Amino acid sequence: MKALKTLVAIALSATGLGSAVAIGVAAGNQTVEPSQAATATTVYYAISSTEVGSYTVKCNVNRQGDASNWASYTMSKDGTKTYNGKTIYKATFTDLYDGLGALQFQLYDGDTWKSQVQPIDGWTSASTYNGKLWEKGGSTWNQYAYDVTRTVYLDTYDWSSLLVHIWDAGSANTSWPGNSVSFTDPNLRFNGENSKLQAYTVTGLNTAKFLYQSAADTNKSSDFNLTDGAYYWHNGSNWVQETGDIASAAKYVWDFNTARLAVTASGSVKDYSICGLNLSSWYSKYSSLTSGAKTYVNAASILTYKDSSSSSADTRVSFAEIVEYMSEANGLGSRQIIPSSNDDKFRIIVVLLISTTLISATGAYFILRKKRKHQ
Repeated sequence: MKALKTLVAIALSATGLGSAVAIGVAAGNQTVEPSQAATATTVYYAISSTEVGSYTVKCNVNRQGDASNWASYTMSKDGTKTYNGKTIYKATFTDLYDGLGALQFQLYDGDTWKSQVQPIDGWTSASTYNGKLWEKGGSTWNQYAYDVTRTVYLDTYDWSSLLVHIWDAGSANTSWPGNSVSFTDPNLRFNGENSKLQAYTVTGLNTAKFLYQSAADTNKSSDFNLTDGAYYWHNGSNWVQETGDIASAAKYVWDFNTARLAVTASGSVKDYSICGLNLSSWYSKYSSLTSGAKTYVNAASILTYKDSSSSSADTRVSFAEIVEYMSEANGLGSRQIIPSSNDDKFRIIVVLLISTTLISATGAYFILRKKRKHQ
């Protein structure tokens, strides 16, 4: 039946009725009522510029799921963007039914229909295609990378530098060998004592090749389709992409440390002091993590002040100690926090004031002292 419909459309097109018939190919017999609110819809189509030539590219849609209520939109190039070497065209329209009964990408020579592909032939919800791209010769809707911003978390293997080469679907968007990654805080440790964690944000680019130190070290590179919020780390042999608990933990540690680095000196609160943060809020965020994510967070560490007289961050403190400090932030009085460690390690005496408000106002410090030998 579908083949017959197409043959009829082509035959009538040859008689000069191409536009009307091409739009009127049946899309099933489902009739859908308008949705509560119109949906602003954009679809993208990637097709070879050679195939398009001087033709016009159109997007034809059936908006109600029956043989009526068709609309045609002339598509325009999306700037100079390409997908797998193909030119990208886009069409924007208002969807009154939160779905379509049919969608056809067609080529016209003037008013004469030449060819088409039909990604949608039967009722399909808008979430399937809105904001997405169909490639000529493809079989599925693809996330349109140019409209997506992704933040990923990179963790090196004690390397002094990191190069990242990122491109979109085979069309290079950064010059080889890539962009150098600057580490905001090279003292931030997340996954091992030699790691360096860095958030990296990309907009509209899809695939990344990670290199270490220089372009010559190609044996250390891997290709990934970037996933928003994912954690990428080098295990000493290969790059690994991780999601789930470890990725959630990386985001928490990164966000916490970023907020800490934004603290400026005020009163007794030093630059980059943990005490300049809203500790109740950060403890609440920590509490919402899974137990697996908390394990990764607890193992991370930062450099902070040894005591209130320190002029710079000079002592490494684990997030496990920070978390215990935060857990006491709503309590009263003071309490010593002594990590389970050998006698040659430091202990933290957390000076807690009457409330978190006073803590923020007066800037309680981590005061680290040499652990005394037991008498």
